[in-house]
Amino acid sequence: MLLTVNPQAGEAYNIGGSYTCTVGDVLDTLLEKSTCRGIKVEVDPDRLRPIDADLQVPDTRKFTTHTGWAPEYNYDQTMTDLLAYWRARVARGTRFLAR
Repeated sequence: MLLTVNPQAGEAYNIGGSYTCTVGDVLDTLLEKSTCRGIKVEVDPDRLRPIDADLQVPDTRKFTTHTGWAPEYNYDQTMTDLLAYWRARVARGTRFLAR
């Protein structure tokens, strides 16, 4: 949209939604939507970052003002779609990389 709606060379824009959550929140949501019970969550300390921003919320007003764009899908629908996507991939027998 930035290329087709009054393009402005050199401008920077933040693009994102208005819903904020942690990676843990995403995991909890997907587990709630799962039909599998008893999934055990383990934290791998080697993959944790020692320091990370607690919360990052983009200010998207400049982008929405410029283009009129707004998100079409809410968080819950996105998580439902994500789970359906991976269920379909697994059902097709897609091989996944393992550590």
